[in-house]
Amino acid sequence: MTVALRRAHTSLALTAALLAALTACGGSQDRTPDDAGPTGGDPASQALIEKVNEAMRTTTFHSSGTTTAFAEGDQETTWDPDKGLRTVASGTYTGEMYCKDGVNYLSSGLLAASLGQSGRQLDVPEALADKFVYTDTGRQCTAMFSIDPSGRLTPDQDTEVDGRPTKAVTVEGAGGSDVYQVAASGTPYILQLVSDRGGRTSTTTFDAFGEPTDITMPPDSLLVPLEDFQKQATPAE
Repeated sequence: MTVALRRAHTSLALTAALLAALTACGGSQDRTPDDAGPTGGDPASQALIEKVNEAMRTTTFHSSGTTTAFAEGDQETTWDPDKGLRTVASGTYTGEMYCKDGVNYLSSGLLAASLGQSGRQLDVPEALADKFVYTDTGRQCTAMFSIDPSGRLTPDQDTEVDGRPTKAVTVEGAGGSDVYQVAASGTPYILQLVSDRGGRTSTTTFDAFGEPTDITMPPDSLLVPLEDFQKQATPAE
């Protein structure tokens, strides 16, 4: 069974969320990559996934690795249940993403680059160059790293991450697949994620569970509503 994968580009799902909002404003009724697929995993898989998602959303962690969103791109993410989520993209395109209380924030340059990847080139005015575009997508920030309930244990892909035995949970969808390596003993944290999207693969490792974080949301002076961004950013000629 395959499902619609919820994360179009691993942690860069924030980009997909904003793109979905832009598309919706244009009148499209198409389903987005963030649409959750149906449940369907076996009881053992579902029980483990519930424990993993609970462990991940209630503790701080750090992750880093490559991304399928952009060629030769890297990303580094920090999560804190009290402070929110921050992702820094580097490589071909640079920028930051934040999420707190269901509100997503994306640096304008990174949003424009993401739109360019989908064939929608925009000219971002100088006044918006250092701004963060924000919108409430109606989804919790934890959706960016939670395992979809349709995932299944795939013992043939069990391995070790930094010497720690892991259990593999695989989520398959029309657009690709995610293979999560979950700690086999102790708290079932995600230790590694390998994603495939249309032939592009990425590997993300997770660490620093329970350690202090320094996440600070962008100041109000740098925030621009998605609607205002749409009005001011014009299609490139």
